[in-house]
Amino acid sequence: MLPVVLDQVDDSIIELLQRDGRIPVRRLAAAVGMSETAVRQRLQRLQGDGVIRVIGLVDPQALGRPLIAWFLIRTNRDSQDVGKRVGALSAVRWLVRCQDVDRLVAEISCATNSELLAFVNDQLRPIEGVESAETLIHLQTHVTEFRYSSSYMSNGRSEDVWVRGASPSRPLDAVDRIIVDALQQDGRITFKRLGDLAGLTTASARQRYQRLVRDGILRVRAVPDPARLGMEVVALLGVTVRGSSTAIAESMMTRPEVTLLCECAGRYDILVEVVCRDRSHFEALFHDAVRGNPSVRTVDVFRYGELIKDGYGF
Repeated sequence: MLPVVLDQVDDSIIELLQRDGRIPVRRLAAAVGMSETAVRQRLQRLQGDGVIRVIGLVDPQALGRPLIAWFLIRTNRDSQDVGKRVGALSAVRWLVRCQDVDRLVAEISCATNSELLAFVNDQLRPIEGVESAETLIHLQTHVTEFRYSSSYMSNGRSEDVWVRGASPSRPLDAVDRIIVDALQQDGRITFKRLGDLAGLTTASARQRYQRLVRDGILRVRAVPDPARLGMEVVALLGVTVRGSSTAIAESMMTRPEVTLLCECAGRYDILVEVVCRDRSHFEALFHDAVRGNPSVRTVDVFRYGELIKDGYGF
């Protein structure tokens, strides 16, 4: 998909929505010095052109699905066809076909180890064309704010980094789940509509939302499409380390190019997703922040090709 030409106002709107996806239009207008009507039109264009999606990002622990796993899938036939079959599995929330044409990378969340084992043995491996499926288990997931707009790349990342699974989350009741489900589909749904869906008043729906945010369960953010922003390289790095993986993770997670970083069990100690403007930007990041770290032993690069499935819900 071709990049969209954005001006400074667009960048500012995206930046504000990446900090708070539910920021009112009147506050956006005041921040960028435009009328509410003009800002509303800009926002509709950014969403309509696929530049951003504003969605709720939820701690899977609160949904009773604390076990997160990545799969490095090797195929022995057309990976595009195999990818469609893997993507059709309801448990798969995210799936990409790598530029190495026989490789897929997938992510799922599960409630238990037995559920994960059943998925691997009964659903994933029986798919025709799946040669092998290597599992990596998340131990600690450091989730950033998906901030890779042009302005954010130049300004650097703040210290406001959301770490999923850092502490136990409270369980959600049925009303919380209705609100969370709706926000995962549309992060800017009105509180009145949330109240109608959940059987609450508008004020009560707002209070429920605020509690979910306050408890660290939910964040509503703009998630940009890197290709529409002109970012040419998106890749997953599989890193093995000497010593503490946590120390290395903490040193890497402040880089503005890092959109996801997790410590894991399996072939790799750390998985890092990065978004870069172009190949030279990626190579500079790779040699400086990754290979240049003396505690890094090895790095494998899985450069994304086709994004097959990109749901953020659990």
